[in-house]
Amino acid sequence: MPQLQPSRRALTSALLCVLVSISARTAHAQDTWGVIVATTRPTEMQRAIETADHSAAALSATVGGVIPNERAVARVESALSEPFRAAPPEIARRLGQAAEAVLEDVAFGRNQQGLDVGQPLLAELDPHLAGLGRDEQSASDVANLCLYLVRAHVQKRDLGAARQQVQVCLRLVPDLRADERLHPPSVRDLLSETRASLERGEGGILAVHAAPTDPEGCAIRVNGRRMGQTPWARLPLPPGPYVVQIECAADRAGRVHPVQVAGDSPTRVMIHAELAQRLTTRPALALVYTSREQLANHLPEDVALIAHALGATRMLAAVDDGRNLAVRAFAVSDEGPLLVGSAPVPEPIDMTRSREAVAAVLSGRQLDAPVDAAAPTGGVMGEPARMEAGGGGGAPNVASIVLGSILALGGAAGLGVGWYYWTELEAAWATFDEQFDHVEMTVAYAQAQDRIFTTRWIVLGAGAGGGALLTMALPFLLPDEEGVPWWSLIPAAAGAALAGVGIWQLTEEGEAIGPPLTLATEPAWLGAHLIAHAVPLLSVPFIYLVRDATRDRNAGAAVHVDAERAELRVWGSF
Repeated sequence: MPQLQPSRRALTSALLCVLVSISARTAHAQDTWGVIVATTRPTEMQRAIETADHSAAALSATVGGVIPNERAVARVESALSEPFRAAPPEIARRLGQAAEAVLEDVAFGRNQQGLDVGQPLLAELDPHLAGLGRDEQSASDVANLCLYLVRAHVQKRDLGAARQQVQVCLRLVPDLRADERLHPPSVRDLLSETRASLERGEGGILAVHAAPTDPEGCAIRVNGRRMGQTPWARLPLPPGPYVVQIECAADRAGRVHPVQVAGDSPTRVMIHAELAQRLTTRPALALVYTSREQLANHLPEDVALIAHALGATRMLAAVDDGRNLAVRAFAVSDEGPLLVGSAPVPEPIDMTRSREAVAAVLSGRQLDAPVDAAAPTGGVMGEPARMEAGGGGGAPNVASIVLGSILALGGAAGLGVGWYYWTELEAAWATFDEQFDHVEMTVAYAQAQDRIFTTRWIVLGAGAGGGALLTMALPFLLPDEEGVPWWSLIPAAAGAALAGVGIWQLTEEGEAIGPPLTLATEPAWLGAHLIAHAVPLLSVPFIYLVRDATRDRNAGAAVHVDAERAELRVWGSF
């Protein structure tokens, strides 16, 4: 019978990791894993980050192919977006000073001196354009400084350089306007000509689109300047690098999306505005949600977008929904995201508990995902049923029912075979008593003795095997319950009664079949057979006790079938 040892958590964790490691290294040999945090509590993110770190280490030790956090952050910031950073105050101060100095230089004809001051500073601005463009004064300083350099080229009679400088100005400040009080007609005319040529398609085109699911009316910013609103904006711009933001909250700067605008064809960029609002890469790669409902509704699709940016085929999310902490695993393909496993991570957070949760997830268990957060199946067969964490009454998944039913049928068949051979044993014993009572050793006597000897071992083997299979089947068939349910005591009581009768039979004296050995007769073998019936009944409350004690509140199997492989995973802690 199951026994709870003081070191059950460590033993359970070690066994799970060994079993999962053996199967999962083959099953997931082609998988690349990304790890991300998902939380509704951004100010208390540390425990979810710790869980993500522990989970990544457990994944690396078990299946491998885990993208390190630093590399994942770099890929996301390169492929999707970077965090917004305000321009350093020093840059803004230098811009203001340089604009005044260069204006004085060009006003007094010191054109080259003005170029020597302004051009190096403009070359430093690209990393800070998103922040500078948001501030009207800084944006004005950038525009004026750049147009002063256009004036310097004009005064040097270098119109080619002046036109190139105007292109630079329109790239730095896409909505550039020349102040008539500060810039002469020659500069304003060059600006108008360049803008007109861009409108005619003689430059680049930047087309910014929000995702179809994003709200309309969100601000579209290019280099920090507001250039339109969602759902889309089409902007004629000089070729070169830009940063694009979509902002749906007026008090929150959007993440920065680097874009390289080509000069020979339109450049289109699709920005998932809501994902950008939820995504953060500092202090960790994470998705921050405003509510449990938002997390439940959007986590699968958000994880899929992150996976595509990472080049990952599977994602593990450390999820803190404000109530519980859990890990959830998703398989990501062209058909969409599929939740393939989930498990709660009990407090206090440590490596052992995180490793157990990862082992559970890799086994295909789904103990945590809320019912209303179902992800699209994407055509993958055999998805396990979803269960609410800690909730009672959850039903085993289909694969568990199938496997448990097979084991149960095998166990019932074993016990049936045991009873069949028990009748054979009784018949053989009656024949022996009738024909060979007080008969000396003969060939027929020895054959009858051998028949009884063989049959009784078949009874014992079939009974023990049947009882073992039935005991193994129960974890796959018993519904999930909180603690040890009261009704589990009913089969346990029946099992105790059967075990009592079996033990009483074992203590009964049997008859000797004959010299020279005294062989136990039917009472002992009937007792053993009855005990084989009692074991699965007695195990019912013990299974719930072990589940509750180890926080492993399910056991079962999962089937995963796709174009590349078919997997059958079996798990349980007893």
